[in-house]
Amino acid sequence: MGGFGNKRRTPLYGGNGREAAVFLLCLVLAFSIWLIHNLSLNYSEIVVRPVDAVCNIEGYAEKSAAPALVTARCRTSGFTLIRFRGGADSAPATVRFDASDLHPRGDGLFFITSSELDKYSGDIFTEETAVSAYLTDTLVFKFTPEAGRKLPLRAVADISYRPQYDSPSGLRLSPDSVMAYGNPSVLEGLGSVSTSPVSYMGLSSSKHGEVRLQGISGVRLSEYSAEYHIDVVRFVQLSRECPVGVEGLPPGASVRIYPQYATVTYRCPFPIAGAGRGDVRVNVSYEDFASSLTGRCVPSVAGLPEGAFRVEVEPEVFTVVELK
Repeated sequence: MGGFGNKRRTPLYGGNGREAAVFLLCLVLAFSIWLIHNLSLNYSEIVVRPVDAVCNIEGYAEKSAAPALVTARCRTSGFTLIRFRGGADSAPATVRFDASDLHPRGDGLFFITSSELDKYSGDIFTEETAVSAYLTDTLVFKFTPEAGRKLPLRAVADISYRPQYDSPSGLRLSPDSVMAYGNPSVLEGLGSVSTSPVSYMGLSSSKHGEVRLQGISGVRLSEYSAEYHIDVVRFVQLSRECPVGVEGLPPGASVRIYPQYATVTYRCPFPIAGAGRGDVRVNVSYEDFASSLTGRCVPSVAGLPEGAFRVEVEPEVFTVVELK
């Protein structure tokens, strides 16, 4: 009997507990696999998401003053639903809206309907989330009024052409102006917004592309880039000597112009359309002469061939003398 009481008991998982640690690790691993599997499955739930609107609306700040709540029935993974679990208290999704989709209601309020929200569902929720139905019929944002001013764009360009090639219109920008927002005192001192430099050497074909606008400290622009177009043509240069006439000469009035002839030089795209040389006429305006103090007038040119450009008149100014 005494020997029975002194018998040693063998530990269930070994003397150092190693088997117990392995068992617990297996339990944790199995639970993790089960959890990951279940969270990767898709579920249908009602989700509430706060949304901050960003939009270039003329006369208003770029970002809405406060988030609006979107409620929708969504089908998505458990991982995504955990991200949305905070509902109205979760971090807002920042969504850039097209100005045409935000409709004015007055007092800085703009709304978008549930049907128009479809195109923004990937930004509001995630690209992997399928929205079954929006329970929010209309989403309303409030934007703070902001001082703004429309400014023309100024192209910064260094362009040269191959011999006998030129651009009739030069570098064109689209849009040709932008809205600038900021402190009124800063806006008052601005005359234009410049582009980043555009440089081409020896052009013989048309070019187009996109160019960044140069930022202005303390000013927000409605656009930060513009498209540019450079239409390049092969040209022929022509020259005509024409008598100088007078437009709007009153009945009974008589004037003399010095010099009496002008040389007009211009370029036409090759091949030249139609008659080519045209019926070129040079005139000075009697109205300009009557309102001038010196009788010196800048002429106008008419009758140029279609597409003519780079028109130059020599001399640039004519003297008009009224005969008594």
